[in-house]
Amino acid sequence: MSTAPLSEFYNLMAVGNVVAWASVDGGPPFRLRPGSEKDRATPGTAMLWRYMPKDRFFDLLDRRALFFTRLTRYHDSDPFEGALQYGVAKIHEQIVREKGGDVQEFLRERERFVKKFLKVVLVNCWHEREYESRPMWDRYGRGGEAVAVVTTFDALKQSVPEHVDVGHMDYIDAGSDEIRNHSANPSHRAFQKRREFEDEREVRCVIFDYPEHGPKPDEEIPIAAGTDTGYHVPVDLSRLVAGAVVSPDSPQIIGEVRQKLVESGIEVEIVPSTLLTPPTY
Repeated sequence: MSTAPLSEFYNLMAVGNVVAWASVDGGPPFRLRPGSEKDRATPGTAMLWRYMPKDRFFDLLDRRALFFTRLTRYHDSDPFEGALQYGVAKIHEQIVREKGGDVQEFLRERERFVKKFLKVVLVNCWHEREYESRPMWDRYGRGGEAVAVVTTFDALKQSVPEHVDVGHMDYIDAGSDEIRNHSANPSHRAFQKRREFEDEREVRCVIFDYPEHGPKPDEEIPIAAGTDTGYHVPVDLSRLVAGAVVSPDSPQIIGEVRQKLVESGIEVEIVPSTLLTPPTY
């Protein structure tokens, strides 16, 4: 039996194209949209938090910019970031096999192809909740001097540049054959994580930094020197920062943080953590 050339299957991997085979076993069609269905119903006033060490908070104020991290930098903590859903991968393999293609060659090329594009997907992450989260302080404040920026869903969307997509994460069973909101575009898959991370209640800002003149299939996408980890993106701080909260582990820095906000021209309330409220018995 002749083997179909790999080029015949590039449409399965091509960025921007939804997989053409609309369903699995008569299931629902694939849909293309960044973020979650929840975005449509979320009030614009929903509170978002970004927890960070004090020096990063001061860097935000000095630069008036948020740092966006390349999605591939998260692979140490979650190698499923930007990965295909198992159900979609199985469909790919089935199609290649039925057309007489070399499945192993296709899998190797698909991984190289996808990871190439994941390098130019950058994210900035927020936590949705109406009140503080002790685990978030522990995870992102690192038990030291830390500050949480408080904003709203609408304010975040309005404060970032137009080329930034903002949306809730979809938390999925990555190992299931069920397919949810599939897209071949890696920047859209940046809005999906494994359900084991659902406690993060994450809202993401996502950039797909794809060049105007894309590379050929066998070429890498160029990345500017000094941006291997990511880069800063200017934001409208007057819209973004609705308030700030100081970590329960470092209440002593509240005066320093308040002064820094004043120097930056940001007139918002800075308060200590509610976790410092003493109990009564």
